[in-house]
Amino acid sequence: MKRKKERRKSPREILPRSEVGIVYPQYDEDELDAAPKDRRDTLLVDVLNWSESGFLFESHVPFKVGSLLDMRIRLPHKKVWIPFRGRVVWVDKSPNKRNNYRLGVELHRERQPGKAQFDAPREDCPDLQNFLTDLVTHRFSKESVTADRTVGKYVVNEIIAEGGWSIVYKGTHKTLNMPVAIKMLKHDMAMDPDFSERFRYEAKTIARLKHENIVRIYDIEELCRTIFIIMEYLEGSPLDHILEKMPKLPLSRALAILLQVCAALGYAHKRGIVHQDIKPGNIFIQANDRTKIVDFGLACPRGAWDPNLPGTLFYMAPEQIEGESVDERTDIYCLGITAFEMITGQRPFPKDEITKVMDLHLHEDVPDARTLIPDLPDELHSFIMRATQRNPAARHRSMSQALHDLEPLAEKMGLSGFLKTV
Repeated sequence: MKRKKERRKSPREILPRSEVGIVYPQYDEDELDAAPKDRRDTLLVDVLNWSESGFLFESHVPFKVGSLLDMRIRLPHKKVWIPFRGRVVWVDKSPNKRNNYRLGVELHRERQPGKAQFDAPREDCPDLQNFLTDLVTHRFSKESVTADRTVGKYVVNEIIAEGGWSIVYKGTHKTLNMPVAIKMLKHDMAMDPDFSERFRYEAKTIARLKHENIVRIYDIEELCRTIFIIMEYLEGSPLDHILEKMPKLPLSRALAILLQVCAALGYAHKRGIVHQDIKPGNIFIQANDRTKIVDFGLACPRGAWDPNLPGTLFYMAPEQIEGESVDERTDIYCLGITAFEMITGQRPFPKDEITKVMDLHLHEDVPDARTLIPDLPDELHSFIMRATQRNPAARHRSMSQALHDLEPLAEKMGLSGFLKTV
């Protein structure tokens, strides 16, 4: 009975109406003899609620405690039947239907220590990972603020962004009432040791970087079988959202953003960190065009090689595409492509075909920005053309060198306040 109470502490989602589940029982000999012949292979059950730990079913058959069940359940808002494997942990008579039974079914775990307990069902039921992410996301999206919506010292308020492998929530420090951003790794990544380690690495990487143009990280928490990074909450918009509304930025605004990104990257580079994914989506613009770099999830030590093709294709340096080692000049190339887009209103290689874009990065020079902006100042023109050279040796050697070349234009345009020594 004690274990039953403990399980009920898990956050549960009670369905507005029961869903149908398909159960494939694994009977022992005594159960097989007692089971109706028409229900020996397949049994339909009502799914009344679920939690991260398991399900509550209503069934015509009173399975024994300990019975193993293979199941397929179509959860709300899902178009496919998701497979699960579970174990019956308690059985009661139904309070509502005569000759029916309530079954508490716990997601099955092999008797192995630690995290390995969850690996077997995860591999048998890969959709379980998406289910867990959906469950946690729903839990954090309830209207009322409850203990179910806390991550350590922080209360989750709402979703503010979602990417391929993470979800970002707005939250609040419970004691200080301070707004924070809470980045959650999706479960299909959290259960992959390589990705989860990379996510932890992002937290440790950003935590080491204390610069006014780099997002701050406050904390890291592990909960609900995933990892959360607690970060500075930023008011404003990512640069890619701004470019959707205003594809071509005024030169002074583009230069102000460029100077700040150069300063932030120069600071990171001096500490041996290469971002690897500089693009408009990872540049956040606050009031008065104060700029911060976000998402160091692909950051790596200088000279490292990553076989997983990191970065975003439209902004990726040739050496990244070819799987060669990266350094400061890789970020310089990505920033050069970003500067081209800010100033001209389009990417230099706007093709949508992935193989075509890769081929252009590898074998074609970036077009001259002056064909689109004839009066482009010499300093910006020189920066873009040099930063986007396919051969890393032909680019700026460092962000300090890039800032030095942009300094005269910054002073002429009254932007010297954005210049930083790196």
